[in-house]
Amino acid sequence: MSAAQLREIRQQVLKNRKQDRQKNVLLSTAVFVPLLLLFAYVTSMFFANENAIQANNLKLETATNLKHYNFYMSDTAIWLQQQKVANTIFQYRKAKELFPEKFAVNYKLTQVLLSSCALDSLYCEDARESVIRLKDKFPDREEVLRLVAFL
Repeated sequence: MSAAQLREIRQQVLKNRKQDRQKNVLLSTAVFVPLLLLFAYVTSMFFANENAIQANNLKLETATNLKHYNFYMSDTAIWLQQQKVANTIFQYRKAKELFPEKFAVNYKLTQVLLSSCALDSLYCEDARESVIRLKDKFPDREEVLRLVAFL
C-alpha cells in the first residue's frame, strides 16, 4: 500500500472513531439523563411521602393527646366533687404534660394548688411556683392578676 492510501485509511479510521465516540456520548446521554430524572422523581416522591406520613402522625398524635387532655380535664371535676385534691392535682398535671401552653389547665391547676395551700397548707411551694409561671406566660390576663394578688 502506498503512503497516500495509508493516510486515507488512517483518516477514515479517525473519522469512524469520532463518529463512534459521538454515538456513544449521545447514547449514554439518552440513557443516563432519563435514569437521573427518574431517580430524582422517585427520591422526591419518597421524601414527599415521608413528610405526609409525619404530618399524619402529628395529627394523630395531637388528636390522641386532645382526647386524653379532655379526659383528664373532665376527670378533675369528679375528683373535685369528691374533694380528692391530690387526685385532682395529679390529673391536672397529666393534662398539662400534654398541652403545657394551654391557659385553662395552667390556671385551674394553680387555683387548686392555691386552694390546697390556703385550706390545708399543702402544695404551697408548688402554688407559688405555679402562680409565677402563670404570670410569666400570661401577664395580661385578669384572672392571673387576681391569683397573684391572692398569693
